[in-house]
Amino acid sequence: MKPRYFLYLFFAAGISACTKDLDQSPISNPSVDNFYRNTADFQQAVNGIYQALHANPNLYDYAVRQFELSEVRSDNVYSPGTGAPRDYVPVNNFDKTLATNPYIIGLWNDNFNGILRANIVLDKLNPTAVPDNATRDRFEGEAKFLRAFFYFDLVRWVGKVPIFDHVATPEEALTIPRSSVSDVYNLIISDLQTAISKLPTSYTAAADRGRATSYAAKAILALVYLTRSGPTYNIEGPGMGTTEYPQALTLLNDLIGKFSLQATYASVFSYTNKNNSEIIFDMQNLDLGKLCHPHSLCVPSGIPLA
Repeated sequence: MKPRYFLYLFFAAGISACTKDLDQSPISNPSVDNFYRNTADFQQAVNGIYQALHANPNLYDYAVRQFELSEVRSDNVYSPGTGAPRDYVPVNNFDKTLATNPYIIGLWNDNFNGILRANIVLDKLNPTAVPDNATRDRFEGEAKFLRAFFYFDLVRWVGKVPIFDHVATPEEALTIPRSSVSDVYNLIISDLQTAISKLPTSYTAAADRGRATSYAAKAILALVYLTRSGPTYNIEGPGMGTTEYPQALTLLNDLIGKFSLQATYASVFSYTNKNNSEIIFDMQNLDLGKLCHPHSLCVPSGIPLA
């Protein structure tokens, strides 16, 4: 009987001793509360914002989605809706069921995932963790550039969307309605203006190739002005009829002389001519090499497909 009594006491004591331990924060895995401690942590977090552009690299990442949502429904591409069902067929046919289309779902989820990542960096960024002012400014500039990039993608395809300029709890997120297109643009413009002032014009390290620059922010902001200057078509879409063409021209003039045209149009897209002089901003792909995808900002067109 004594051994049984001893084992019972040991088991009971173990249960009571674990009560306090179970209330502790995880110490073996990184979390939002314990991860952002130094410059290296924030560098990794900023890299994670860029990764949101590759959320579904095998199918519906940003580059593929731009093509499927724009060119497929244009006169430039023949997309017959015969044979096996394809997700682009409803897009080509202008179906009313696009809200449930994988491309639209990916557009919504991936962009807001990127916005969340940017907001986490912006909410957590502080001088204690990142003491160097220039580095901290760059992190803020990159996060705001990308947040503007994601919101600009959303406003062009969807129009009114909820504005998250900070990290919201799931409960709080459910209470935030869609904001007007004008308010969304105000956040985009503010973020890009900050990015212009805080980002460098270029990077010297090869590891930093593909990061946003102040020139990229100017190019996107010029495209924002051009886009919302377009007609409204009596819908709450990206066009607002603001006629902000002079603002766009000023920004684009700043890019003249900083980039140069390639000898041939084909060379812009060549596998052997990556990161050439026409590229202003694009996604870097470690496995396939970088191309000037339809989403890239290049000198010939100056605008991404949308």
